Amino acid sequence: AEKNLVLAMYDWDTEQWQDLESAVDPEINTVTTRLNHLSTYAVLAYTRPASFTVTNLSVSSEEIDLGSGVNISSLITNTGDLTGSYEVSLKLDDVVVQTREVTIDGGDSEAVIFGAAPKTVGEHKAVIGDSLVIFTVKVPEAPAAFTLGVLNITPTEVNLGDRVTIEALVTNTGDLTGSYEAILQMDDVVLHTKEVALDGGASVIISFGLTTDSVGEHTVKIGDLLAVFEVETPQPVVEELSSAGPGISDFSVIPIYDPETGKLISARIDYQIHEPEELTPENTLALKVFYDGESLADIPPLSLSQLQSDGNTGSFGYIPSSGWRPGIYTFQAELYEGMKLIQSTDQQQFTVTPESITRVFSWKTLGIVVGTTFLLSMVILATVLYRRRNMLGGYLE
Repeated sequence: AEKNLVLAMYDWDTEQWQDLESAVDPEINTVTTRLNHLSTYAVLAYTRPASFTVTNLSVSSEEIDLGSGVNISSLITNTGDLTGSYEVSLKLDDVVVQTREVTIDGGDSEAVIFGAAPKTVGEHKAVIGDSLVIFTVKVPEAPAAFTLGVLNITPTEVNLGDRVTIEALVTNTGDLTGSYEAILQMDDVVLHTKEVALDGGASVIISFGLTTDSVGEHTVKIGDLLAVFEVETPQPVVEELSSAGPGISDFSVIPIYDPETGKLISARIDYQIHEPEELTPENTLALKVFYDGESLADIPPLSLSQLQSDGNTGSFGYIPSSGWRPGIYTFQAELYEGMKLIQSTDQQQFTVTPESITRVFSWKTLGIVVGTTFLLSMVILATVLYRRRNMLGGYLE
């Protein structure tokens, strides 16, 4: 190769050629050096024959997926002086799979790269010249993929305003980590979403809670899974007495509307006492009121001496101090003996819609409320007087 030419000076004392620091310019065909005296000079070319070595054998990845490719590279160096050709062969598992011929000037090196894609899983040996490298082919990891287990609803039958729990098992059937977004729909309306991240092969139970103010059958859906639950209007059921004695045998709440405007005026609370003859002055009845699940008011205990003339029923009206608001109102009666709670009724509730709220308090409505309150007061007063007369008559006898 022209670039390997050198200028040399003959040393008569040693009878040897001495290389000089020179520059070769193949473009203008010159070899240049700096001299400081005259002597015998020559342009020389060393003539050691081409000889090749293989070094730096490597693979682009020591572990690849089946079906993927790998690059196998090595550095071929001509350690001689003359230009020569070398046939580079790649052996894969002792079988020659590729061959390539390279021509390299003396003293130069050239990188040779082969591509290979073994079709079997396991360890593979790649050999070029006397160099060896090992790499592994493995079954590729499957991407994240998700399946849903059975959709469970607990309970499947609830009263209006009660909470149901919806659960589904999510499994990542792939090998890689991934995220899944669970979308909860009820009656084809999206209510909630929840995202979970799962490693390959892992499972998790996702859970949603919901309430509805719509009575009837409802269908919930997560992914392709469907389930049904039923919402019913709660029936006025009173807890069983824990022991013999007086108790609340009936409890109901009735909204009262203006017959002309249809606006909500008040709520009438009716109750019935079991075994009223065993009531004592220490027995009182308290009322708890909740608005959208939050405590709204605690009505002070009522003396059970205010029972109506039949001796075992009572009734009174209720209007929130802040006025009616759209939402769910819940009522619960509690029977006390002194400070001791002896019975609580099941909760009674009704829904107040924006259309039913009384925005203007008319004089007619005021008259109805005042009249109703007056009549109830007169009934209570008559009842008290009647009971006291009976008690007095008993003492006289």
